[in-house]
Amino acid sequence: MESSYLYEFVVLADAGKFSAAAHQLHISQSVLSRHIQAMERELGHPLFVRNTRSMELSAYGGLYYPHAKRASEALREADDAIRDYEKRQEQSLLIGIVHNPELYHIPECILDFRQAHPELSLQIFEGSLKELRQQFSEGNIRIITMTFAPWEMPTNGFIPFGESRLVAVLPKDHPLAEYEKIPCRLLEEEHLLVPNQTAFTYRYLEHALQAEGIKPEIVYQGNTTGMASLVKAGMGVLIQEAELALLLTDPPLAIRELEPDISYIYGVEYAPQLSANEQLYVRHMQEILPKKMEARKKAAAPDVDRQAQLPH
Repeated sequence: MESSYLYEFVVLADAGKFSAAAHQLHISQSVLSRHIQAMERELGHPLFVRNTRSMELSAYGGLYYPHAKRASEALREADDAIRDYEKRQEQSLLIGIVHNPELYHIPECILDFRQAHPELSLQIFEGSLKELRQQFSEGNIRIITMTFAPWEMPTNGFIPFGESRLVAVLPKDHPLAEYEKIPCRLLEEEHLLVPNQTAFTYRYLEHALQAEGIKPEIVYQGNTTGMASLVKAGMGVLIQEAELALLLTDPPLAIRELEPDISYIYGVEYAPQLSANEQLYVRHMQEILPKKMEARKKAAAPDVDRQAQLPH
């Protein structure tokens, strides 16, 4: 049974006349009559007792009326809620961003979009890349920050924004600090402080070490932010994202690239099917990200003191 028929039945029962009910419903009397007849055929009972001047509920119709009224009211409330939700969706946009978004210059991109489209309400979900990937695969978020190593291939739309890599952070008097680029094979003889096992950076490090046949001795695995004191104390060599390593300003520490290079690109990944607002965001990023990436490359300068050509 069509849900709209329930409401039409209730209106007709309250009005008592086809003409008045049809006028209230903005349909013709003939259409209303066909709908009521369809209900009666499906229910197997007459709903009204008709006469020349008016119509009254039948005994069956009287029993059916309160239930139909509650059901029609519930359906109308559901329709109103759906319309309100769709209206909010038309004015909102959900994106997923990674922890430490400033490392990937995400805030400046979001602010740029907000300035261009102040009419939209931007909702942000922040999580690890693993969490973002899960939300993306389940269809809960269709635009996310994502990274890809050279041996990976994006299977969805992807707008690159920059490149970074893993580096070694160690005391300047450490023997390995003499290298401009530290061979990964030499890390097998060192105590290592590495990212959390669920972090994408650890997955890239693990892939590179396995390719070299290296079995590292890991003495710390977790959040590598704030590990400078442990490195200075001689606990081991810290393997960290270059962008994070550049935030270390402690003079006793040196930053060195690795050989072979453990690099990755980062940017915005988006699903094949997008809402109008999501398409607007993607088009905006497709326009501004290449320009921002080129501007960052031109503004970048080598860090001579740290002897590492790290990306900016």
